[in-house]
Amino acid sequence: GRLGLPRERKGSPRREGGVWFRVNVGRENHADPRWLVPMICRRGRIAKEAIGRIEIRSGETRFEIAPRAAARFESWARRPDRKDPHLRFEPLGPRA
Repeated sequence: GRLGLPRERKGSPRREGGVWFRVNVGRENHADPRWLVPMICRRGRIAKEAIGRIEIRSGETRFEIAPRAAARFESWARRPDRKDPHLRFEPLGPRA
């Protein structure tokens, strides 16, 4: 938006109250939204518009997924991945 704030899209996690997940990478591992967002999309087979807030903590990153995409994300993200075998995704529920 005009003030540098993200625009709310219809059906965005911000408006719907998203489902929270965690991944076991954080500030200690130099987590950065520039690679986290594409990785979340790839692992969960979702569009980046389905991602809401991202909270990078010291040892983990918590992120919000739109309810309409949460079940699909959880199903795909829990599968082992040869490209990033060390990353583990877990659901946290409606609000962590």
